[in-house]
Amino acid sequence: MATPTETETTTAPTVTLTFDQLKELLASTGTGSFSPEAIAQAFAATQKRENVVAPLVSVYNPRGERDHPKPALAAKHMMLNGIDLDTDTLMWEEIEALNTLRAGAYRVTKSNGSKAPFTVEDTRGFDGVTLERRAIQFPSKDEHRYDHRSLLEYCLDVLKQNGQTADVERIVALHAELDTLRPTG
Repeated sequence: MATPTETETTTAPTVTLTFDQLKELLASTGTGSFSPEAIAQAFAATQKRENVVAPLVSVYNPRGERDHPKPALAAKHMMLNGIDLDTDTLMWEEIEALNTLRAGAYRVTKSNGSKAPFTVEDTRGFDGVTLERRAIQFPSKDEHRYDHRSLLEYCLDVLKQNGQTADVERIVALHAELDTLRPTG
């Protein structure tokens, strides 16, 4: 028995029906001018769906990973100065730029205007086609750790040096498009 300061609450029992069970129940009773199927569909639309996959929108993929997954890396192992790169921590346009690079030794421009070596080394599989590993290196320790530009800017610099202007234009356009979708502030 509840005391005057306590409030008794009762919870209605939960009923779980499948769509077919609800249709059958409605068919066995009068539903007025609505068809049992229409009522069952309206009821089903109001119910919370469990375990719906989120669109997975992030700064790395503002289009959403569920509906527009980022491309895979061209190499099974992509490394930057000895550190493995992963699509989870790369922006879409960075992946596109990394996949478009060609092996070679380059010189990229740092933000202070000085030039730095930048090498791309590819290791192919036994079949000669499969790109097993791409290792990208540039000085980044001690006195070389300052004034670096972004990875995307370095990749675009290398692509320009290779005369890959169509790739540069495509990646710059992609970057501009994705930047408009990214949250600000």
